[in-house]
Amino acid sequence: MADPIKFGTDGWRGVIARDFTFQNFRRVAQAMPDTPVGQRAALWMAETRARGGDHPTAIRLYQEVSARSPGRPTAQRAAYMLGWSLLRLRYWSEAHAAFTGLGAENPYHPSGQRLAAA
Repeated sequence: MADPIKFGTDGWRGVIARDFTFQNFRRVAQAMPDTPVGQRAALWMAETRARGGDHPTAIRLYQEVSARSPGRPTAQRAAYMLGWSLLRLRYWSEAHAAFTGLGAENPYHPSGQRLAAA
């Protein structure tokens, strides 16, 4: 059995690379998908994959975050970052669609519109 994940008053407590691992973030995201902590864990997994250059996996994870919590801040960021991962893979038309698809309520909308116009 995996070690329990410890939460404090400000959120998850632990040591990076010992407690903050991809496997533990997956556990949190799957166990609590409708909570802010679970949503941030799912977004972190996508962003970690994108920063590591694994854009195909990041794209899949960004799409999952967007679908799971539409309208929430994590989904808004995931929708924007999806466009960036698509750009990195040179999927121009898909990236354009991702950026133009950002709703006006999305705080990343202005940046997405500028990127779509480029």
